[in-house]
Amino acid sequence: MIDTPGLRALRPDADEAAVAATFGDVAALAPHCRFRNCTHREEPGCAVREGVDDDRLRNYHKLLREARRDTMSALERQRQVAMWKARGRAGAARAKAKREPG
Repeated sequence: MIDTPGLRALRPDADEAAVAATFGDVAALAPHCRFRNCTHREEPGCAVREGVDDDRLRNYHKLLREARRDTMSALERQRQVAMWKARGRAGAARAKAKREPG
């Protein structure tokens, strides 16, 4: 690893298929999930969540998320940031409304 001033992120040099291939245990268990479009997060009957360690599954989801983000265009990333900012503002407004006397 090289310590380069100004480098703020280390991005994986892999796409979603390469990340999925790295996690063979997830790929082997995925066909046994109850639903074909299972994301292995909160669906009932997920064979992957039952058979894979929580930390390993969390790393799998994180690497997939980073691979997706790496393939996004600058405009798509801006839209995503704007969406999360709007959600944050809406959440803050709801929390403020709860605290104010009615």
